[in-house]
Amino acid sequence: MVVSFWVSWCKSCKNELAILNNLQQQVGTDLLKVVAVALSKENKLSFKKYREQLAELDLTLTHDKFGKIAKKYGVDKAPHLFVISKEGRITLEQSDYKKTPVNALVANLKQELVK
Repeated sequence: MVVSFWVSWCKSCKNELAILNNLQQQVGTDLLKVVAVALSKENKLSFKKYREQLAELDLTLTHDKFGKIAKKYGVDKAPHLFVISKEGRITLEQSDYKKTPVNALVANLKQELVK
């Protein structure tokens, strides 16, 4: 599972979500679940509007309205990404968007998923 924390006004978040959506489309939801969590800083109206714009994405979109999910993961800014194993362990954490590490992450995940 990949969990990505984002906010709508963050260009880096949008870039990361696009890459993660591409990954989700390539491997399918049977092998990988990508969850995009809008931080509580995102107001309800803004989240609804942005969710409509992202309706074509294959990601699971949710709004952390009260900040409980972010608090659980220790997230206070976006973008912030976690890879979580089937056993529920965090195997990778990345804050801030870096195209090269995200692309490397995608390549590694694809290799792991086909094993």
